[in-house]
Amino acid sequence: MILVTGGTGLVGSHLLYSLVLSGEIPMALKRSTSDIFKIKKIFSYYSDNADNLFKRIRWIDGDILDYSSVLDAMEGVTHVYHCAASVSFQSSDKENLIKTNITGTANIVNAALEKRLISWCMLAQLVLWVGLTKPTLLLKKHIGIQKNFSLFNQ
Repeated sequence: MILVTGGTGLVGSHLLYSLVLSGEIPMALKRSTSDIFKIKKIFSYYSDNADNLFKRIRWIDGDILDYSSVLDAMEGVTHVYHCAASVSFQSSDKENLIKTNITGTANIVNAALEKRLISWCMLAQLVLWVGLTKPTLLLKKHIGIQKNFSLFNQ
C-alpha cells in the first residue's frame, strides 16, 4: 500500500494522478480542512475519466505535525511518498516553515522507520531525498519514471 503526504499540493496531486493512472490505489494523508475536490479538477485537465481516477484515492485525515496520526496513517503501508511541504520567501513564515518542513518531515521519517517500511522518498522543492531504497527503483515501479532525479547521486 502506498501513502502520499501533501496530496492536495502541486507535486503530491500530480503524483497521485500518476499513481492512479498506473493502476495503484494510494492513500493520501490530508488535513481535515483540506479541499480535496481541487484535486479532481486537476485530474480533469488530463483525463476524461477524472471522477473514476479520483475515487481510487483513499483519503485519510491527519497532520504530519501530529506523530500519532502519521503512525495511524502508515498502518499497512509499504511505501511512502512525502510531498508535504511549506514554501515561502517571507521571513514572517520562518516558524511555520521550520515546523512543517523539519518537524513534519522528522515525523514521517521516524514513523517510516518505526513501521519498518520497505521504502520512502521525500520530494520537496525540486529535490528528491531518498531513504531505504534508490529513487529510480521506487519511482520506476510505481509510475514508470526512468530517470534518477536525486541531485546527490551526481
